[in-house]
Amino acid sequence: MASHEPRGSRRARCGHGDGWCPTATEVALSSAAPRDHLGELPVDLLLRVAEAHSNPLDMLVRKAHLSKAIRAAARAAQAILAHVALDKLTKRYHSVPPFSSPGVVDHSKVIWTGAVDDALVLEVVERCPGLTSLSLRGCTGITPRALRAFGWDSACQLKVLDLRGTLLSLRHERDLQGWCASGGCARLTSLCLRDCVIADEGLVAVAATVSGRLTSLCVTDCRQLTDVAATALAEHCAQLRALRLGGCSKVTDGGVQAIAHGCEWLEALDLQQLRNLTDSAIAAVAARCPRLANLRLSCVGSQLTDASVQALASGCAHQRLTALDLSRNRNLTDGALAGLAASCTRLEVLDLGGCHQITDAAVFALASSSKWLRELRLRGCGGITDAAVVAAVSGCERLATLDLRYCTGLSSHAARNPRCLTESEALLVGIGGPLFGPTTWPALQRIAIF
Repeated sequence: MASHEPRGSRRARCGHGDGWCPTATEVALSSAAPRDHLGELPVDLLLRVAEAHSNPLDMLVRKAHLSKAIRAAARAAQAILAHVALDKLTKRYHSVPPFSSPGVVDHSKVIWTGAVDDALVLEVVERCPGLTSLSLRGCTGITPRALRAFGWDSACQLKVLDLRGTLLSLRHERDLQGWCASGGCARLTSLCLRDCVIADEGLVAVAATVSGRLTSLCVTDCRQLTDVAATALAEHCAQLRALRLGGCSKVTDGGVQAIAHGCEWLEALDLQQLRNLTDSAIAAVAARCPRLANLRLSCVGSQLTDASVQALASGCAHQRLTALDLSRNRNLTDGALAGLAASCTRLEVLDLGGCHQITDAAVFALASSSKWLRELRLRGCGGITDAAVVAAVSGCERLATLDLRYCTGLSSHAARNPRCLTESEALLVGIGGPLFGPTTWPALQRIAIF
């Protein structure tokens, strides 16, 4: 009898012959498998299947109604689960605690992800003592009380916490005092507070609690933060490797200079849309952060000039810098970019979109020096002509992405028309003939131009 191939599964070929051997995950998760097939698997195999799933908690909750074995596996898994993403929990069971009822779960009591609340967070933390990573991204139903769940257990092992998009209001220290005072965040190494409403008091309390351990912090678009918070980070979080301050428009030169002096281990720094910065802040970063590899300075403001780019070119990290975003800084000119290209030869990603004074000369310099460049964005640079595009394609051997949207100086109709940018093949055909000769066409075929 011919074997039945589960729809959508990947074939695991045997050592010989035309047969195939489905893996345990394929059998368990295949959409064509019988509804009770997963429930017949032994507990130890169910645990292995759950671990292979992208979100094991989600899988176990959704399948808990199939059999007692799955409920047993769910209970056993809680003790060993280290990573939980409640933002990816597609559904949970209202008024019936997950995995706790010996009976069949009532499917009429199902609510969706937006209803993840403090009670569910508390239950997960209590039932998963080995939890080290928790994502609550976009779970707008939680309050600051949810954070205290991590402090109720003195053995809390949480190291990674993502609160992005939860819109938590952490304006005052009292909103965090239960969490910080109990040591609930003492072991954190990575914390994301993007879009949370947090003030200086709250971040100062967190920084003091996680002192010496935090290596990654994102406070993007936390617009109430000022230099007070930045100075606290510099004082307490010297081990930071990645810091994202984008959109914290109240942070000025003083805060960035403090971070540059206090966080010398930084490898990634996001300062985009900090419109009060001047060249002195960028000069401090260039002089004091020797390990910096990724720097975002998009739309910093009218006070950023060529002096900042020159400081980066001569700074202590110029040979380590691999990704640089200078987009939407209108005062930058070709001269500064030429010096950057000659000095920062390891650049792989460079964004110059919206730098309206950039012309072909800057691209020529990049093409001759930036041999590692794989992504170049020139969106809206009206001074770029066909010659610059040919130079970039020919000179940058590793170039894989070239953004030419709204470059009005190009002669190719396809390169100017945004409607042609959805299909890279149509764009290549459109500009391949008259603009590029036979020597550049092979290089052009490996580049995604849009």
